[in-house]
Amino acid sequence: MSNINYTIDDLHHMVNLGVRGNMVCDNIYKQMMPDVVDRYFNDLVTKGNPADNKFYKHMKINDAKNHINIASNSINKNEDWKTDYLEDWDIIIDDGLIQDKGYTKSFHNTRGLRLLSSYNKYSRFPLYQPYFKPTNRISDYGILNSTGPVGFKVLNQRNFDDLKVCYTDKYADKDLTCVFVIVDIGKNSKVNLKELFENKDGCKIYNILYLIRDGATLKLNRQHDYNGKEQSMNIIESKFIQFPGSKLSYEVYGEGSKHNQEVIDLEIHDNCSTSIIGTFNLFDKNVNNMYVNVHHKKPGSSSIVDVRTIGDDYSHSSFCGKINIDKVAEDTFAHLENKNLMVSDSAVMITEPQLDINTKEVECSHGCTVSNFNKDMLYYLQSRGVDNIASEELLKECFLKT
Repeated sequence: MSNINYTIDDLHHMVNLGVRGNMVCDNIYKQMMPDVVDRYFNDLVTKGNPADNKFYKHMKINDAKNHINIASNSINKNEDWKTDYLEDWDIIIDDGLIQDKGYTKSFHNTRGLRLLSSYNKYSRFPLYQPYFKPTNRISDYGILNSTGPVGFKVLNQRNFDDLKVCYTDKYADKDLTCVFVIVDIGKNSKVNLKELFENKDGCKIYNILYLIRDGATLKLNRQHDYNGKEQSMNIIESKFIQFPGSKLSYEVYGEGSKHNQEVIDLEIHDNCSTSIIGTFNLFDKNVNNMYVNVHHKKPGSSSIVDVRTIGDDYSHSSFCGKINIDKVAEDTFAHLENKNLMVSDSAVMITEPQLDINTKEVECSHGCTVSNFNKDMLYYLQSRGVDNIASEELLKECFLKT
């Protein structure tokens, strides 16, 4: 097979025609999640190309739309990579394949961690189908064009103090990668989860579902590794569903890339607590876009969203945060804040907070700022012998941490 060059725009037609070897035309995966496959495929046909969605109006989406992906059957992979990675990580997810250190060799195990994959008959993927709804966003390809769902389940009443997951791609090609992941945290379990996205030169699309069951606690720390990956593009859509009494603490740090997109949808039920903290330091021509939609569906819950971004050189940043509070979601506390430090006149920083409140019995607030360095603070530091570059770096560090 010769190389095939295509863009995300072309992918819409390729999936539609069944050209790609994906879930839609693979009977194995269609049997695993038939409703999801039909739902997403029909939405794609009815609503058209997701890349044309007005959702992306501030996100410089053309960088991702026009990127040339190269599909080839001549791919090289070093089979020793698994051993190297499993020394540092508990679970690795590589181009839709999943492997762990061996915690899950038996169905019932002492650690209480179970891999979800097509190779495990106990994965019970059909039970997850009701949680997936098409969005007509590019992340829908993370399902339709993936090799199938993978993930892991923490059983009820288990504790993991330092569970580490690495998303990587060791194929020596420049094809588009679509990854479909399910993370299921069992009732009354407590998990500290560290995620590393080791990005490649090219485009990766992730669609990740997190289920935080009744009384469970998830502390999630997400980092991106862009070292030497100047052409890296990532579209990551994370959906969190918090069942009654659950807790979520999510922190993400990144430096942007040619195109980076973090889309977070939260569905929050009664008596939950939620914290979303994002810090981004952009430079060169880096692009970082973040969208956070917090939906309070039941009473007695709280949420805090705090996202801070530094824009230098010719970087581009956009943030859209939305708080939705349903009529029955009384006694809700919600706060949304976005702060931006624009240290270059050539940088672009866009911020758009939104509120949709349908009940009076709430405490809700939001705020956004775009500013430059405080000249008084710079003068104070320089008057005490700190040079200009060191002063600016110190203020950047303080901005991201305070």
